[in-house]
Amino acid sequence: MLRNRKYTIKKEIKRTLEQLHEIQRQMRNQSLVPLDKPYHRGYWVSYKLRSDILRSKDGETLSYILKNYTKPQFSIRKDRKVKYKSTKVQYIFPEFIKLSERKFNELPENHKKYFVKLTSSTRVPYYYWVFSIQEWKLEITMKKHYVTHYKEHDEILYQIEDELTKKLYSLSSNPWGYGNSYRYEDKTLMLEKEDRKVKEELKVFMKHF
Repeated sequence: MLRNRKYTIKKEIKRTLEQLHEIQRQMRNQSLVPLDKPYHRGYWVSYKLRSDILRSKDGETLSYILKNYTKPQFSIRKDRKVKYKSTKVQYIFPEFIKLSERKFNELPENHKKYFVKLTSSTRVPYYYWVFSIQEWKLEITMKKHYVTHYKEHDEILYQIEDELTKKLYSLSSNPWGYGNSYRYEDKTLMLEKEDRKVKEELKVFMKHF
């Protein structure tokens, strides 16, 4: 009886999630409407070569690599400051694009010498290549960002999203993780499982005395 009830809840959660995802997809795909008067909001931060470096023999190649293998970053403030952990302050810098081995091998031979091979700090390390250049050769440029469009606001879609979200939380306190196996265990079984775990840890602890 309990199993049938949990299966019914699981089925209803899955159906409601599918409806919610479809509504959110429609919300994302709402058309853009041009503004009568665009307004300034934030800046795009990018790199450019210093004028003396640009005039050097490698200037044209470095400028091409800098344009194609760095990614501008958005900053809401002109000073590029962003708070980190509420007390520390960091600065926003353009991002150097990471290249896979396949992408690196596709580069022209005269471009490869400007890239350096690095290892990721992830649990499963992998190799990637990034453009390497001394900082003194670069300058920061700031380009104003203007908002020119706004997204249509369909009130009905937002109401449906709100209703579906409320329905999900009425079915489960954590509908997004309801598919995990422990969600279907009876409370008594969960307590017994915890009790066994404590007893096993106690046994390991007592071996040291």
